[in-house]
Amino acid sequence: MAIERTGKAKEHWDHAQELYEQVKENYSKADIEKAIAEYGEAIKLLPKDAECYSRRAACYIRAGQREKAIADYNKAVSSEPKEAQYYYARCELYLRLGKTKKALADLVKAAKVDPGRADAFYESYNRVNNEIARDRYEVDLSSRR
Repeated sequence: MAIERTGKAKEHWDHAQELYEQVKENYSKADIEKAIAEYGEAIKLLPKDAECYSRRAACYIRAGQREKAIADYNKAVSSEPKEAQYYYARCELYLRLGKTKKALADLVKAAKVDPGRADAFYESYNRVNNEIARDRYEVDLSSRR
């Protein structure tokens, strides 16, 4: 379900998008904070725009504000419950936070919403889960030295 962005909402969205692209290319805390603020302004005008919430969540992750990112992914999922990408994005964040049961629940939901991509979701889940296991193993090894 696409939301039409017009007027001020479109201006904030466009500016946030520019900042988001800059953030992806070269990490700048100032740009992240500006992008978060611009997405916030767009959200005030379009409170059901799941993509705004999802993009702001990505910025929150870059800023190290993971709980705020989860809150935004929750809003994206609530706004567009038939969009697998939002469940999947939240799944990856839950995995990185060690919340594997919640991650698995999101993965299952994403696969139900978009069965055609279930294999891709599962592969990514395994990749992230393996990364986490490797990181924990390396931490465990370093603590034994």
